[in-house]
Amino acid sequence: MWAVAWRVVGIVTTFAANILAARLLGPAEFGSYLLVVTIVVLGALVGMAGLNEAGLRFIASSLAHNDRKLAQAYLRRTFATVALVASLAAIATAAGVLLFNLNTAWFHQPVLLATLAAAGVFVLAWQQIAAESLRGYGRLQSASLFSGGQTGGPVSNLLLLAGLSAVALTATRLDATVALALTVGSVAVTVPWSLRKAWQASRTGDSPDASPVESLAPAHRQELLAVGGVLLLNQVLAFGSQQLDIWLGGAFLEPDALGLYGAAKRSLLLAAMPIQMAMMVVMASVPRLHAQGRTQELERTVRRAANYAAVPALAAIALLALFPETMLHLAFGGSYAGAASTVLVLTLGYLVLVISGNPPYVLTMTGRHRTVAMVNLAAAVVLLVVGSLGAHWYGAPGLAAGSAASCALQNGLLWWFARRHVGVFTHVSLPRRTATAKTSPSRITLDPDLNSATAPEA
Repeated sequence: MWAVAWRVVGIVTTFAANILAARLLGPAEFGSYLLVVTIVVLGALVGMAGLNEAGLRFIASSLAHNDRKLAQAYLRRTFATVALVASLAAIATAAGVLLFNLNTAWFHQPVLLATLAAAGVFVLAWQQIAAESLRGYGRLQSASLFSGGQTGGPVSNLLLLAGLSAVALTATRLDATVALALTVGSVAVTVPWSLRKAWQASRTGDSPDASPVESLAPAHRQELLAVGGVLLLNQVLAFGSQQLDIWLGGAFLEPDALGLYGAAKRSLLLAAMPIQMAMMVVMASVPRLHAQGRTQELERTVRRAANYAAVPALAAIALLALFPETMLHLAFGGSYAGAASTVLVLTLGYLVLVISGNPPYVLTMTGRHRTVAMVNLAAAVVLLVVGSLGAHWYGAPGLAAGSAASCALQNGLLWWFARRHVGVFTHVSLPRRTATAKTSPSRITLDPDLNSATAPEA
């Protein structure tokens, strides 16, 4: 319940911060801000080297077999690797921002913006590594404070919202550079806190005279880096299938048109966030249940989470599909109402995402990361081709068509592979009334697949 509550806080503050930023910046500056933020997110993904998920998996699996020393060794190796890779990714990100501005002249203060982007990559990578390590140790309460969003967790979002509110109250001029500085600062404040929590979690249970942690064996190091490399490829491809549209918008649209598209996509956070929230709650259970061979319990856990998440997600999609102009006007202001047609197209892809549950995490946490990589590659290619052609011919709605097609293909294929390779369904199941014995009162039960061996509990 703590994790769910903080994810609700994360959803509300993320949406509120985007609304306030869009209103304060205007479509053109908001488009520039979104573009740089996606560059920072990609840099942080590279900086983590896939170890945010690989470390979580190996730490949780080690603890499932009561090998605490091995879990500590995995944590130390994860931190050492990220220290190097995140630094290199930050330098590359700064160079990328400067190169982009050299060709487009979008930014007013390119050097300062590039410096902030590099800092954002470094602090975001460390924050997310610490948060996912906490999740691997089963510390959902602490992990839920720092993770769950592309630019940090609920605490960072609260700090960003507070900073934007201060700008609004003081009538300070806000541009993309200032907005990025607030975003990076909100993440940086949480990094020492999250790292301290992760290290404390790894030391819990040790006696004062416990022997030092042994170094990770060469075979384990190779496995960690190999799995992390494949997961990094997965994450980059997933980023491409989910965020490449912002980059395509930067290539084919004007800044104000990209701002309208960004507002439309941000409005669908209301549908996407409950799905992510549900999976964050059960993610650490997936490798544990799979390692113990408890497939039926794994499916019940995943689908129950999908059912709970579907209620608010489908309600949000319905509101956006029925009243797009009204929702955009209320949220972002009258200057963004022109994105209504873009919202309608995007809802089609998000509908498939909600109904399929969250198969990518199930496949990734059970070792089927190569399958996820191939599906993400196919989705990224669809987005690149359809999105480019759509943006060139029809502007923002055409770009949205490519994004929706990519999202639907990605989640449909991953749902099928989760059943084929892991043996579980992940999709939402509608409740229905079933017959019971005369001695028992009538009741509502879920899909029979979820009720096997635990009908009274269901």
